[in-house]
Amino acid sequence: MTLSLYQNIVNSKENFNLTKLRKGLIQFVVLVFGTLLLVISVDLLVNVTGLNQNELSEVISVAAILLTIGMAIVKYIKEAYITLQDILNK
Repeated sequence: MTLSLYQNIVNSKENFNLTKLRKGLIQFVVLVFGTLLLVISVDLLVNVTGLNQNELSEVISVAAILLTIGMAIVKYIKEAYITLQDILNK
């Protein structure tokens, strides 16, 4: 987010836009809420199917969290890298 703010304000000569910052924060909240819902649904699925073993349930929950957060991390690292390249090339 910091690189994008710098890119937009310094390089693109845009004014600080609270709306864009708010949009980024909303995306973060949605990611956290979506991850929470995914974990709850996986736990419910494990309980409904009868795979009520604690270890298996915990492994599936951790895998769901890591997968969701991992995909978001990859997306944001890719965007940050592209933004950093744009900043350094100007």
